[in-house]
Amino acid sequence: MIHHEKSNDHFSPLIENLIILAIVFVIALMLLEDVATIYHWSHQAIVRITYAAFFFDLLFSIEFIARSIISKKRGSFTYYIQHQRGWIDFLSSFPLLFFFSGPAVIAYLLGSGGGGGALGFFMILKTAKAIRVARILRLIRLIKLFGKIQNTESVMTNRQIGIISTTSVVALILVLAICQFLPLVRLGDHNDYLAMRLSQLNAMVNFNEGNNSNEKIIAYIQSNPANSDIIQLFDSAGSVIFQNPNSEDLSWSAYNSGSKIDLTMGFKVVLSYHIADSEHAKLNMVLFFCILGLILFLMFVYSPIFAQQVADPCYVMLKGYTKKSYNFEAKINENFANDEVFLLAREYNNNWLPVKSKILKVQQAKEEQKSVLKMDDIF
Repeated sequence: MIHHEKSNDHFSPLIENLIILAIVFVIALMLLEDVATIYHWSHQAIVRITYAAFFFDLLFSIEFIARSIISKKRGSFTYYIQHQRGWIDFLSSFPLLFFFSGPAVIAYLLGSGGGGGALGFFMILKTAKAIRVARILRLIRLIKLFGKIQNTESVMTNRQIGIISTTSVVALILVLAICQFLPLVRLGDHNDYLAMRLSQLNAMVNFNEGNNSNEKIIAYIQSNPANSDIIQLFDSAGSVIFQNPNSEDLSWSAYNSGSKIDLTMGFKVVLSYHIADSEHAKLNMVLFFCILGLILFLMFVYSPIFAQQVADPCYVMLKGYTKKSYNFEAKINENFANDEVFLLAREYNNNWLPVKSKILKVQQAKEEQKSVLKMDDIF
């Protein structure tokens, strides 16, 4: 059995298991948050989810501090950051707390009305959206849970899967974060969405100019689901010609705290950005399931392959070199016989095991000679 000399756990088994349970809950909360955004749940539901996200971000920030303190006392802080993925613990806690859930909670506590004021300011930041994706990094920590389910005892296998998973997930998240700053590929950006919608609404007003234009505009709005983001529409005289039946639920996600936005021909509109957020939430969910599928594939498909082709031969050879009575041959996969590990295993099987067998026979013969009682030894 192979074990690293440094303990992987900082807390008692009970606390470690509670933290794993918290990770499962916060990942479920991530999905719930995206579902709430896609289906535009009520403001109260969003507030509760935000408070729950703040609680978990605060909890994991405290956990990172505690692990850092314990590692520092053990003289293994650098080992924790580099080899136990402490940097992931950091990225999935403090940035989220200070740049996403924390500001959102502050905005709620300050009583920003429907949430379109201070909350809207924080939610519109591209950096906030990019940082929010860091929550998906917590999926990497589920590798520890899957490792316990598999009962794998190979430190090398766990480390290999951890490195590949971490590298792959971080690469995907970096690509998504970078895309938030690229005009052609970003999704759910509020400014991009607003510019697109104003262009569409101006075209709608111009197209329906003339007699009964207001009635035509109302009919067009009601016939197109894409216009569900219109909270209110005002004509050039300032009269409300359209009021969304769900205007109360949409008001907290309105641009500019519900202020009127100028359109062509003196028209004005109050617009919600919930559709833009919905697009971004859908992208997050796709990324989430891609990463989850990747980790599951690595854990349950690639991990056994790596163990059979690398870890198991090394394990057999190590025991053969260190245990006197261990004489099993390392299994060689003939399909990959030219791989270095199997070339080494062949040398071990063909050269070391025969030599070891001869050495053991010589030692056994000497032991038998020592145990024979001679007559000269009695007299």
